[in-house]
Amino acid sequence: MEIAGSLPEDHFPELKGLLEAAVNQAPQLVLREIEIAQSEARLVQVNSQRLPGVGGRLEYAARETSVSNNTTTRDRNNGFFYNISFNQPVYHWNALKNQTEMSKIGVLIAEKNYTEGLRTLAVLLRRYYVELVARKSALRAAEFALGRIKADLASAEDRFKNRMASAAEVGGLLLTFDDQNLAVARSREEFTVLLRVFVRLSGVKELSPDSIPSAFPKTTYPSVAATELLARFLRENGGQSFQVQIAALRVEEADRNYRIQKVRLLPKFNLGGGYSLENSTNATQTSVVQTGVASQSVGINAEWRFFDGFATRGAKREALLSKRFYEHQVKTFSEAALDEAQALKRALDLESQAVALSERRRGLAEGQVKRAQEEIALGKLPPTALQAANNALYQSEAVDAAARATFLVRWSEFVSLVGEDPALNLIPVRYAREKR
Repeated sequence: MEIAGSLPEDHFPELKGLLEAAVNQAPQLVLREIEIAQSEARLVQVNSQRLPGVGGRLEYAARETSVSNNTTTRDRNNGFFYNISFNQPVYHWNALKNQTEMSKIGVLIAEKNYTEGLRTLAVLLRRYYVELVARKSALRAAEFALGRIKADLASAEDRFKNRMASAAEVGGLLLTFDDQNLAVARSREEFTVLLRVFVRLSGVKELSPDSIPSAFPKTTYPSVAATELLARFLRENGGQSFQVQIAALRVEEADRNYRIQKVRLLPKFNLGGGYSLENSTNATQTSVVQTGVASQSVGINAEWRFFDGFATRGAKREALLSKRFYEHQVKTFSEAALDEAQALKRALDLESQAVALSERRRGLAEGQVKRAQEEIALGKLPPTALQAANNALYQSEAVDAAARATFLVRWSEFVSLVGEDPALNLIPVRYAREKR
């Protein structure tokens, strides 16, 4: 489906580089990577329960044993003592296998969380970047308006000195200048704060304000592609949503947990064996006998707990309720995703109209600037008329930038929600999502 060239990073190449860099350095993605590593470590631990356990003991000691009613007998054990044993689970009613499957699901959930984290981060970075562009355009318009008011104030003060303007006129312009100066300061501070937020989220060390553009190129709305994407999303019942996918994995995880709890009170069979050696010295009044005692054993044992105070009953009930909870969550998330996609599609239709209107207003403002230049050249208008026309142009450009920013934010959210976000292609191969 053709959406290439329509996203913010297609209009601003620097943003594309920032998105690529964020995969490796964004703080929230670094945390997601650690969560995946933790899940993989837990999987190793759980898998170890299905493998044979081998252990032993080595000791160097001197032992002496005597019998109180037989003073002629005394046993002495000197030297090394050791034993080696192993234990291999044989049959635990698939409980160990289900524990492994639960841990594998945990790894998948961590990977899905990483992917969802990247998706939401890409949406946020796009949103903040286009807002920075819009705010810079508004700041430029506000600074131009401030300069014009400052010039008007200076002219009024000169006329006041020549008694050609009243104090009220000067006072009114001074108040207007102070208001606009405060508006410019606020706009500049909001831009700076938003820039810091963007830098923190993306993980870059710094980003120069001068690198942020102050205008948008022409944007297009691929409405046909949007309609097709929405139709497919509705057909698949929102299955592309990572929240839905994670909740579905939670359902499977709860089901595995129920199977484990169901067999808690059944006997567990294990294969065991061991080998040990110890030196023994038996001393009497007439003799001293030294022997080495070696023993070995192999056998199958069963562990069976008959009653645990209804703990198993509670664990089974908890697992079933967890499964019901996540099944309900799948339904809720799916319905919410479908509603959000449809709402975004309607918003896109409206925002595209707003962009068209703002573009028309900017075109009219550009025409007024050209006419003012022509009229001034012919002497029909004073030079100050060009300042007024330019001021109107800057204001219309700021409104147009705000409209385009809103549209691009909505378009980015929509494309990302329905599972067609190009940023997902930046996912490392080991975490790659399933291909359609």
